[in-house]
Amino acid sequence: AARLYRPDAQDPDAPLMVWAHMGGGVIGTLDTSHAFCGLLAKIARGPVLSVDYRLAPEHRFPAGLEDVLAAYRWGRDHAASCGARGAAIGGDSMGGSFAAIVCQELKRAGDDQPALQLLVYPCVDVASETPSMTTYADAFPLGRPMMEWFMGHYLSPDADPADPRLSPLRSADLAGLAPAVVATAGFDPLVDQGDAYARALKAAGVPVRYRGYDSLCHAFTAFTGAVPAADEACREIAGLVRDAIAERRS
Repeated sequence: AARLYRPDAQDPDAPLMVWAHMGGGVIGTLDTSHAFCGLLAKIARGPVLSVDYRLAPEHRFPAGLEDVLAAYRWGRDHAASCGARGAAIGGDSMGGSFAAIVCQELKRAGDDQPALQLLVYPCVDVASETPSMTTYADAFPLGRPMMEWFMGHYLSPDADPADPRLSPLRSADLAGLAPAVVATAGFDPLVDQGDAYARALKAAGVPVRYRGYDSLCHAFTAFTGAVPAADEACREIAGLVRDAIAERRS
């Protein structure tokens, strides 16, 4: 299943953004990202296709990733039917991980890169033990116990946490990947990972727009109706996407 968002004043040159919601690969639905996807479509002036991928433990790694990759390829091939030109890939948390991995999988397959990758507080190294994993081990709503619970359900028994399809930050070669918009939350065990991935992409020559929202916690894309700073951040992220799309045309 998927849900399509189209703005009233759509930019005919904007790509179709294929979006994967957060939830550790275990929880979440199309409604999880409903508010953010509507905001993204309106401000970036492009269609957004939110994907309801398979979840663990019934469908462990790599089922959800494979669904998002297949959805991206479908969206790319059918973008014109949505009034779009080409496709982009995006997601938050585990969805951000999927988006980063999709770009790497396309590169390994010799396929063209998406127009853009949007990574919001992405999980990009499940084998990581960075300082933020300890500093924010008890953070709300994502702390170390919940991360361990997610991975206990998501990972198959023979999965290697250092596999680039689980930890894209550990990929040996990031050159040639899609331009990126990366956003992190300050009170988040994953903040060091997102920051490190943005820096690694830049070092590999990938154009990157990075924003760190130090006053916000993980999952802030779901808090736009309750936390004014989250709403402001999400609007800025959507604006960064719009600007990146405009720069691609210039």
